[in-house]
Amino acid sequence: MPTYKSFTIADMCAIRDACREMRGQEYRDGRDKGLWYEAFIRVAWDSGMRLTDQLNLEWSRLDEHGTIRIVTQRRVIEQAYPLKLDTIDAIQAIRRPDHHLIFEADVDEVRREWDGILRRAGLSRHDSDF
Repeated sequence: MPTYKSFTIADMCAIRDACREMRGQEYRDGRDKGLWYEAFIRVAWDSGMRLTDQLNLEWSRLDEHGTIRIVTQRRVIEQAYPLKLDTIDAIQAIRRPDHHLIFEADVDEVRREWDGILRRAGLSRHDSDF
């Protein structure tokens, strides 16, 4: 049976802090990178969702109780992911009313930024199977 490595709580706090260091850096469309990545990481932590599932996540999938309900790309059944209040606040902070996706971004761009976030946090991809 394979063993999996995962980030510790201390690692996740360092990752969150690395995202916060990015605040004030903006994409061309005015989105704040630090707020965006902190929200993205929080949803990943709360849900365990795969990268592509998160990038396809629509606002309509977040219910009034703070639960995301989606049919994942890997499974054909609906999955429910309850989010913590801090996570809900984080994604509401990046909400753009004219967009239906919560995390609108290119997968390769997210992977490049992720490597930079890990470096700032003193970690690497090899520290986890994320």
